[in-house]
Amino acid sequence: MKSEREQILKMLEEGKITAEEAMKLLDTIEPAHAAPSPSRKPKFIRVNITSGDGEKVNVNLPIGLAKMALKVASNFEPKVKDLDIDAIVEEVEAGAGGRLVEITDGDSKVEVYVD
Repeated sequence: MKSEREQILKMLEEGKITAEEAMKLLDTIEPAHAAPSPSRKPKFIRVNITSGDGEKVNVNLPIGLAKMALKVASNFEPKVKDLDIDAIVEEVEAGAGGRLVEITDGDSKVEVYVD
């Protein structure tokens, strides 16, 4: 498509076509109302749990398994049960990224984020 665009601009520069004709030709190869390219969606949800006694649990799963990962995490850290798992999954599916949740209770810590 780039070479077609360059050819059209070269014809315009050489005076072989008018600006209006060039615009029409460019519109045929690059429609003005083309759908925007989809944004990169997060691929993995990560749940990192560190308990006060130094025990660590790291869960890295595809987004499609996010609900299950958070439910599994709730077995290791009771504070995770307080999370609205459905709301987190909705945010991720809507394109949210980075750290979504951080819970610290004394020496225990739970982090949920998206890569």
